[in-house]
This record gives sequence, structure tokens and C-alpha cells, in this order.
Amino acid sequence: MLRAPTRVVVGKIVAAQGLKGEMRVLPLTDFPERFATTRELVAYHPNGKMLTLHPQHAREHKGVIILKCQEIENIAQLQPWIQAELTISPDQLQELPPGRYYIFQVLGLQVYTEEGLHLGELVDVLTPGANDVYVVQLTPEASAMAQESDGKELLLPVIDEVILTTDLASGRLTVRLIPGLL
Repeated sequence: MLRAPTRVVVGKIVAAQGLKGEMRVLPLTDFPERFATTRELVAYHPNGKMLTLHPQHAREHKGVIILKCQEIENIAQLQPWIQAELTISPDQLQELPPGRYYIFQVLGLQVYTEEGLHLGELVDVLTPGANDVYVVQLTPEASAMAQESDGKELLLPVIDEVILTTDLASGRLTVRLIPGLL
């Protein structure tokens, strides 16, 4: 059984916008409109500091979100928080359609072929364009079979022909290896 994170990163403060405490936020979510409706964010800075923020208003501008929070009144108060990640609690996540998953939900899944061969663990998700790609760290047995990959990792396109079932409750992903993948 996979454990849900205590916080989910949805954005990163990248710069100030003006002098009155507005911040430029790089959205790290498929739902950037959430910044206009979220009542509470928690900022985590790489230096270990944490700050609870209450958004007052948000708008999209040239690929970033301009966000104003009541706790930050001017640029001087914002400056120490640049590079901080903005997070929400898991209960604030939007429900996804059937067959779609948040990245944190699939990381750690054990990957098996439809014949039952244990390939390894899903360790990363790449988002290069048309479809996501699952990165599987291969078991020694699967690594010995690898001809097309480097023997350490397997890249699986997230398409219906390859990803057969995703069972979060049992922590298992069943796949069909099409020619050229392993």
C-alpha cells in the first residue's frame, strides 16, 4: 500500500512582482487555476524555513502565476521566500478521471510483465511531451534480459498498449513489453 505524502508541491516562488508583496510563482501543477481558489498554502524554503500563506488573489501572466498572500505585504518580506516551494495538503487535490494518477501515487509501484516477470520499481516519471514515460529501475533478473536498454533502467511510455493495469492498493503495475523496450 502506498503512503500519501503529507504535502504536495504545486508551485515555486521564483521572483517578486512589484513592490507590494506580489510573487511570481512557477506552477508545478496541471491545475494552475487552484491558486485562485486555494485558501491555504505552506511555503517550504530550501534553507528549512516554513511559512503558512493565505492567498488573497491570483492571476496568470506569461506562464507564471502572480500571487498575493496576506502574510507578505512588501518586497522585503517576500525576498527571503524566493525559491520556496508552495504546497497543499493531499485533501486539496483535485479528483482525476479514471485511469489518471498523480505522480506521487505511482512512484514505488512494483512493475510486472503480463506474464508475471518482476521488472523492477517505478522510480521516476518523465513528461517529455505527447505522453508521460515511466522510469523503472530494473531487477537483476530483468537487467540480465535487457538488450535495448542500458540494463539499469527501463523507459515505459504511458500508453494503453504498454500500461495494462495500475493497482495502487496492491502497489503493482502490469505492463506489456512491446518490441524494442527491454
